[in-house]
This record gives sequence, structure tokens and C-alpha cells, in this order.
Amino acid sequence: MTTLHPIRQSPVEDLRNALQIAELWTGAGPDADAARDIARLLRHAISQLGEPSLETVQAASTLVRESDGFREDPRWIRDLCQGILDAQIKGTIPPTWSGAAR
Repeated sequence: MTTLHPIRQSPVEDLRNALQIAELWTGAGPDADAARDIARLLRHAISQLGEPSLETVQAASTLVRESDGFREDPRWIRDLCQGILDAQIKGTIPPTWSGAAR
């Protein structure tokens, strides 16, 4: 029996694959307009992934200001990254450091 291993790729690659599928569906047919809209939204999302939003900048400011300095602790670094990425993806600003580390 063959063992299947899932393809491990970044979320941006998943978005690019979804964009490619949506672009394939933009031909003729009743769903072509919807597929074009989906492709447009995916293209825009991919182009904005590397650009920090206002919420991300504010979250980073809050998290760094409330920290007691940089630490080499992997958990602290992970929590800091998680708070900043959460702000980027969800558009939310944690009110405090404890509000970000959930």
C-alpha cells in the first residue's frame, strides 16, 4: 500500500493555488463572473501579504512597549510573532500583551 504524504507549503502558496483554480474557472459559463471576482480578491490578498496594516503596526507597538526587553526565549518570540500576525490577518489590535497571547 502506498503511503500518501500531504504537500507542506506556506499559506501564501495555498492562496496562489486557489488563485490558479479560480482563474481556470473564469471561462464561459454561469459561474465565470464569480470566479473572476474570487480571482481578483485572491490576487489582491496575495499582493498585500507583505505590507503591514495599521493594526499590525499598532499591535507591534503595544506588544513591544509592554515587554520588558527582548528575550532569547523561543516561547516569547513565538508569542510576539503570533500577536503581530494575528493583527495582520484579523485586523485586530490586542489591548495588552496578555490580550495577544491567546
